[in-house]
Amino acid sequence: MSHAPDSLLDAIETFLADGLRRDAAATRRPESTARVLLALAPDEAVPMGEVARRIARDPSTVTRFVGKATHEGLLEQRPGVEDRRERLLALTAAGRTAREELLRRRRAATALVVRGVQARTALGAEEVDWFLGALHAALVDPVPPPTATP
Repeated sequence: MSHAPDSLLDAIETFLADGLRRDAAATRRPESTARVLLALAPDEAVPMGEVARRIARDPSTVTRFVGKATHEGLLEQRPGVEDRRERLLALTAAGRTAREELLRRRRAATALVVRGVQARTALGAEEVDWFLGALHAALVDPVPPPTATP
């Protein structure tokens, strides 16, 4: 018997977490490594704290994740530009390749969602893409609830 989540956000969270686990396993990477790889753009170097914020994990936990990925040759640590004591994380060539493989799988999963919505509605692909874009924007930058007027 399967459990149906009580809210849309719980269902989305479960769907995304399950998908990431599958994609990480298919690429023979730990889920934690997949999260770090996807949190970094191919051409950026960011502080560990920013990676922790992006993947919603405690910095001490991210330190372990980063250690594994660095040991695998997927990440490199660089000194900060303004503060040489700061450690910036960047993808190596192998890290960029692994990230692209994960993104290819994530994009294929997104295409399945779009087709699933189309099959259940009268919406076309462009309308579904627009809706998912609006949903993404609302999740990233939610509109605050209206304030009560006295």
